[in-house]
Amino acid sequence: MSALVLRCPNCGSVQDDEGTCETCHEADVRLFCPNHVPGRWLDAPRCDACGATRDAGPIVVARPPAPPPPFAPPPAEPPPPRRVTRRDPMSVPPIAPDWRPTTRPHAPPRTGPVVPDVIPPAVRVALPSFLGCMGRLVMVVLFLLALLLAGFVYVVWY
Repeated sequence: MSALVLRCPNCGSVQDDEGTCETCHEADVRLFCPNHVPGRWLDAPRCDACGATRDAGPIVVARPPAPPPPFAPPPAEPPPPRRVTRRDPMSVPPIAPDWRPTTRPHAPPRTGPVVPDVIPPAVRVALPSFLGCMGRLVMVVLFLLALLLAGFVYVVWY
C-alpha cells in the first residue's frame, strides 16, 4: 500500500508540489489514493476507507515478525580416511610424446682471451641539436607566411 499522491485530473501525471499541473498546465493537482481499484479522488488530507495520508501509507496494525524456523544441522558423518600412497614421479607416463629437438652437449670452456668474430661498428653518440628543432619551427612559420601571402594576393588581385 502506498501513500496519497498529488495527481492531475486532466492528464493523470503525478507530481510533488501542489498547484497547477507541471505537465499539461490545464488543471490543479488533487489528492488521489492509489490504494483502491479504481483509485479515489479525495477532498480531505486523509482517505476515509484505508486511512492513508500524504506522508505515510495506510494505517495497518503491525504484526510481530514470525520467528525463524529452527535450524537443524544435518547429521555429520566422519569423512572416510584417505589413503596415502607414494608414487615415483618418473613412473607416470607422459601425456604426449616429447617433440622437442635434442640438444647437443655444451662445448668445453675456452681458455685465453675472447676475441669476437666480428668487430662491432663504431657508434657515434650525439645529443639532439637545438638547431634541428628551431629549423623545423622556422620552416613551418615560413610555410604559413607563404600561404598567407598567397591568400592575400588572391584576394587583392582576383
